[in-house]
Amino acid sequence: MKKILIACLSSLLFASAQDGDRFYVSDYLYQAQKGIQQAYREGAAEKNPYSYEKARAYFNIAQMFTYNMDFVGGQVFSLRSLNESMKMVEDIKSNEKKIEKPESPQLEEFYTKLVYLKENKADRCAPRDLAWAEAYYEGLVYELKKEDYNKTLVDLMMDSLKRYITTAQDKVEKAAKENLYCYTQRLEPVAEKTPEVKQEEAKIQVEKRRVIEEPIKVVARVHFDFNKATIKKEYIPVLDEVVKFLKENPNVKVRIEGFTDDIGSKKYNNELALKRAKTVADYLISNGISRDRIQTVGYGKERYIAPNNSSIGRLTNRRVEFITIKVEE
Repeated sequence: MKKILIACLSSLLFASAQDGDRFYVSDYLYQAQKGIQQAYREGAAEKNPYSYEKARAYFNIAQMFTYNMDFVGGQVFSLRSLNESMKMVEDIKSNEKKIEKPESPQLEEFYTKLVYLKENKADRCAPRDLAWAEAYYEGLVYELKKEDYNKTLVDLMMDSLKRYITTAQDKVEKAAKENLYCYTQRLEPVAEKTPEVKQEEAKIQVEKRRVIEEPIKVVARVHFDFNKATIKKEYIPVLDEVVKFLKENPNVKVRIEGFTDDIGSKKYNNELALKRAKTVADYLISNGISRDRIQTVGYGKERYIAPNNSSIGRLTNRRVEFITIKVEE
């Protein structure tokens, strides 16, 4: 039976808030890694190597952005990693994802090669190489959209992208030349499994399902300016990932919780907290998420996560958190 998975999806402080995020950085990386581990225990590495490697590759990209002080980028790719992991655990079939056309001329050649690889069975003949190539490509698309991108990080991802594309292309061409199964999908006759073997395999699967898992969570938060309920533009990529996550996991409902700092009256802050939650809910709804999948609540001057004796602490507390609940079918 599929168990209940609880995932908290939100956003940490952006780097412009100096070092306020440092206290929370490891949380979303830890939860994304835990999602990969659970997918592995469910046999995803063998059943769906392309998606499994994609989850691992996204996690690696998330680490790279985080260690380079881009906490929003770290969250975006952590969410992508968790999304892949959860779909594998719940056996949700992924829609065929098209490769995003690049705005940067630096990526045009790589875009053409990736399209060729996807059209020529690379997801079957070179699943790991294609998955990692696509992840690095997406990381470059994200980074190169910035006005002041990190050249060292771009060079590092570019070198990795070249390596994985070259390896994938070699494997695809070999598979086509030698008529390998991954390319032709022609099955060789196999002996029918005996009832004893089938029974033993079924028992193994039951034992795997008995492993008790800690609920998967991704700690993230969207923060607001003082006395404001306007979504800051740096958090739009994170909210877009939440939209994608909800669309691809149809059994998920979300509760959006709003908070404030300690300045102002309790009544005013309760109203402001709820307004912040509703602003975020409206963004999800405007991007195709059904209203009946969303709850909003404002806690105001409650549940502080940082001291209110500094500007960074108060900014940390002015937030919206997503609590998404995976319900059993």
